[in-house]
Amino acid sequence: MSQHAEPKWTYADGLHMLGRSLATGLEVRLNTRVRQLDRAPGGYRLLDETGTVVGAAERVLVAVPAPQVMDLLQTGAVRGERVDTALTLLGTATYQPMLTFILGYRRPEDGTIFAGGTTSDPRPYYALVNSDREHDISWLAVENDKGRTRAPDDVLVVVAQMAVAFSERYLRDAGRGPAGRRRWAGARPAGGRAWRAALVRLYALALCAAHAGA
Repeated sequence: MSQHAEPKWTYADGLHMLGRSLATGLEVRLNTRVRQLDRAPGGYRLLDETGTVVGAAERVLVAVPAPQVMDLLQTGAVRGERVDTALTLLGTATYQPMLTFILGYRRPEDGTIFAGGTTSDPRPYYALVNSDREHDISWLAVENDKGRTRAPDDVLVVVAQMAVAFSERYLRDAGRGPAGRRRWAGARPAGGRAWRAALVRLYALALCAAHAGA
């Protein structure tokens, strides 16, 4: 297809390298769950599940799904008309689930099955996409072909991301079976134009708050 004709680029060691690159020079705290956001002189305080202050900042950027943002705002001490408006807009968000299965096989001696393929059957791609959206599998990819560090040399790793309808039917039953699996109840927003309009209003609300120093 013409829209897939141009080259696509990614990080050889995985997309997590983007986050690591952006975090260069920053203090990063892992395994810390922020449960509450309170006002503080000059900004905000961030508290964990025990009520212990784990950080303070002039501004807070929240980059998690809408239901988690709502929970954070509702449990904290930050109040006001802007917060109420934000909660109303966030409440309009709906999400589509996604099941992802990770399968491991013995790697073929003469290559993988997609990118590069084999000597007798070269293939210049590493994934198949369900472009007509009529199949249970939405995305099928060979992790080995995304970079040298994505899988052990002797293992062929295949990732299958299931379509929305399939994921909705079997999300709760995905814990059974020998394959590695990942359940994302909120994989991507599903609100269409209404949710995009709400995002625009949320962005404008954030700009107003930043301008007002609130």
